[in-house]
Amino acid sequence: MLSVVYIVKNGGELFSQSLTAVQTYADEIIVVDNGSTDTSALIAQKAGAYVYTHNSSSESVLRTYALSKAHCNWILFLDHDEVVSKALGNELVSIMSAHTSKHAYMIPYRNHLFGKELNYAGETYSMLRFFKNKSVYVTEKHVHAAFQSNKTLGITKNKLDHYSYNSLLQIVIKFTNYAKRDAREKYNKHETVTLRKLLYYGPHLFWVRFIKECGYKDGPLRILLDLCFAYMECFTYVFLYYLYIRKNYAKK
Repeated sequence: MLSVVYIVKNGGELFSQSLTAVQTYADEIIVVDNGSTDTSALIAQKAGAYVYTHNSSSESVLRTYALSKAHCNWILFLDHDEVVSKALGNELVSIMSAHTSKHAYMIPYRNHLFGKELNYAGETYSMLRFFKNKSVYVTEKHVHAAFQSNKTLGITKNKLDHYSYNSLLQIVIKFTNYAKRDAREKYNKHETVTLRKLLYYGPHLFWVRFIKECGYKDGPLRILLDLCFAYMECFTYVFLYYLYIRKNYAKK
């Protein structure tokens, strides 16, 4: 009845926790390994998952490929750092058993910074992650591709635990990767680089998240996260500028 689908790259211990949380009610687990250098593929195999390898820098390509491997009527799509609580798992089972008329469900997220729950400024949202097979499509984006549906949406009462921010080094590495991929996407769309984008967008994002939207209420460590968001925004346009410089240099 339920396919739990992952795309993973170096999932580590969190991936193992996520797999353990869904094993009791998943009829099949699909794992698409995107070039892991750790034991993610082995962890998935030991959990009884069907493991496929597909290397791509495009999230939309990866998600479309992963969905093509799922065979059950319902699909729960997870990242390696997302853990389904017992309450959410029971709710999903109840939805599937109730023969609901809804084809897809948004799931509220509960994000954590260094293990502490976040409640403000961009960290409380819902995403479409639970749906009937073939009832969604994937947006064509290299970074942060999303599922969309033309069907009537529901929303779960319980939240999905997301452990995305585990150490400062991990956040910086992740955000640097996001910035490079986003810059390449902007480059392919011929977006221009301006002084305003280089110097203003990053600090403004920090002000919005930490001050305007009350990120500071999550505690003093929250400043590190929002500074990293500002860094990501700045580095996106620095790297985009570098891509244009490299292109002009290659023409000479």
